[in-house]
Amino acid sequence: MKRILTYTILMVSVLQIKTFEAGAQAIRDSHILNSSLYREKLYLFTDRNLYASGEKVSFRLYNLSHPLLKESNWSRVFYLELINSRNAAVARGKYQVNSWGGDGQIIIPDTASTGHYYLRAYTSWMRNYPPSEYFHLPLAIVNPRKIRSADLSAGGKGTVLSEEAPGPKAGIACSSDKTSYGKRGKVTVQINPESRDSSPDAYCVSVIKKGYLDEAFYYNTAPVNEDPLQLKDLVYYPETRGATVSGIVLVGEEKKPAERYLLGMTMLGSDPDYFEFMTDENGRFRIPVQQQTGNNDALLTINSNRDEPVRIITDEVFSPDFSTPPVPAADFFGERRALVEETMVNCQLRAEFELTDRDSVDAAEPTSNVLFYGTPEFRYRTDDYVALPDLEEFFFEIVPQVRVEKNTDQTHLVVLDDRGEIIYTPPLILLDYVPVQEIENLLSVSPQRVDHIDIVNRMYVRGGNTYGGIVSIITGQGDRAGISLPDGSTFISITGLSDLQETVSPEYEGEVRNERMPDLRNTLYWAAHYEITPDKGGSFEFYTSDVTGEFMVIVRGMTSAGKVLSGTCKFIVNAY
Repeated sequence: MKRILTYTILMVSVLQIKTFEAGAQAIRDSHILNSSLYREKLYLFTDRNLYASGEKVSFRLYNLSHPLLKESNWSRVFYLELINSRNAAVARGKYQVNSWGGDGQIIIPDTASTGHYYLRAYTSWMRNYPPSEYFHLPLAIVNPRKIRSADLSAGGKGTVLSEEAPGPKAGIACSSDKTSYGKRGKVTVQINPESRDSSPDAYCVSVIKKGYLDEAFYYNTAPVNEDPLQLKDLVYYPETRGATVSGIVLVGEEKKPAERYLLGMTMLGSDPDYFEFMTDENGRFRIPVQQQTGNNDALLTINSNRDEPVRIITDEVFSPDFSTPPVPAADFFGERRALVEETMVNCQLRAEFELTDRDSVDAAEPTSNVLFYGTPEFRYRTDDYVALPDLEEFFFEIVPQVRVEKNTDQTHLVVLDDRGEIIYTPPLILLDYVPVQEIENLLSVSPQRVDHIDIVNRMYVRGGNTYGGIVSIITGQGDRAGISLPDGSTFISITGLSDLQETVSPEYEGEVRNERMPDLRNTLYWAAHYEITPDKGGSFEFYTSDVTGEFMVIVRGMTSAGKVLSGTCKFIVNAY
């Protein structure tokens, strides 16, 4: 009976997840939010804990949420911030996450002062819970040009390693082919599992100088809190299809929530796009922009002819809430000061030789210039036809798929299908990808200011709305031919997913080994997703740099139960 009850509860939970995926209803029940099934948990490893300004932090994220939540279409984006001791973000990014986790890099600004920092990772859904449930990892950053004594203090009590955080668990054997190497020498490392425990979501491998990683690197500010929560009016939804833009629309002098208003978002720049979303009963909206990377400008508009003031307010992209920052266990500015000084010297040498990150290349990323409506059925370039006084004449004389219709109080456009019959559902009319509400003003535009007109003369569905075709007018200068934007329009900057980079290690063979340009890499090798077969293990190769001393190979993974698996081995890099 108990097993049947457990199975029933799990099946109901899955159905709740699927219902929520489809956006059929908002989750507002406290028992759902307080259930451990719905409380996401993240865990982060970095290649090291000591960095110089201008360097990159390579990371691997593990998704330790409940299996049902991981495998469902739940959060597909996580947020990573580099925070200083005053709880101010100096670097931020959005990254993809799936059932096994995610990986990437975040760049430390050249302006970052010397001192204690920490990374924190969370999803949009996790913002419904206290920020203490975000994942936190302390780092130390040195900048030879910006050193302040205040930055070298711990900054208060902070949060130490939780007794319930997962501790190290041996389970990986690691060995190098030799115990010592010369500069730019080739190293081969063999890895083998030592126990039945394994990391089903692969391992991450880092090769760094000894001391650059806080060896008590199993941090979390708190275990998942099971205490009941007081829910806010605003619930942050999981980003199931990628990064989203969210906010609220207010109307009227009373600034009431705009219920069931059609909101349009036009992506500006070289790869334009158009999205639509209907506000809910509370005036809120969420628009997915899953394929956008980097920072992009956009325009938000309300597609409504109602004569009332409208205001669009977008949510803060990153969480403004903070918990007590973690305190690092490693004393980089005391006991390990020699490493800090070495890092400073290397940083200055890198700047002197203008060295960039030699082990990073931009990952190949698919680009698309395809319009959101695909290839139009018809495209009319105005230069191909005789000059006409306005667009009304151009449609009448040149474009048989569009007809201008007028009645006593308004003018509108209708689209005709391939049989020449009117599609009675109103079309989507765009000017430089922005919806047009005042058709009379549009028809008065001179065709000489228009580059081309795209026509889609079939039923078209966009954002849950059905249109009787599309009429997309693109101006030659991208200036909307002088027509003003719809009332209440708002320009925004969208933070998309961070640009992808692949980590590659240099290879020194023959004459390349004697290259005069110094190699000052602090991380000799990094693999965020390294697969190890239980029966055969694995091996990999890399080359040392011009930095000498004792180095460590560190292999880390997570069991399905959330326990850390680790293995290390050491070798020496000599000056010869």
